[in-house]
Amino acid sequence: MSAPLPLWPSEARIDAEALEIGRAGDVLRTPFEDGTVRQARRGRGLRTWTILAHLDSDAAHGRFLVWAEAHAHRWFDFPDPLGPGHLRVRVRGGAGGITARARVAANLRRWELRLTLEGAA
Repeated sequence: MSAPLPLWPSEARIDAEALEIGRAGDVLRTPFEDGTVRQARRGRGLRTWTILAHLDSDAAHGRFLVWAEAHAHRWFDFPDPLGPGHLRVRVRGGAGGITARARVAANLRRWELRLTLEGAA
């Protein structure tokens, strides 16, 4: 029996209004000298989820960075934003694929994380 997958940190709340769902390219395009292009399917493409997540403090951001270094490049369980259950995903680009932006309001710094997840189609 295999070990359970790591879980997405629950304190990184997903912004449901900023969710984008797509698919990674599943064709290989080959241009020819005469200008024509051959396009052939190369298997099933990955589904993608571009998300915006929120953290409420610098401490939460620090914990998320530790989690990302350890797990973002590998498969983990992510709560399905469209329903119950979990998705098996990884962060496209690993920890380096996560962009963090600080926002300050009422003397509190909060963090926005933008990243793209990929998983089976």
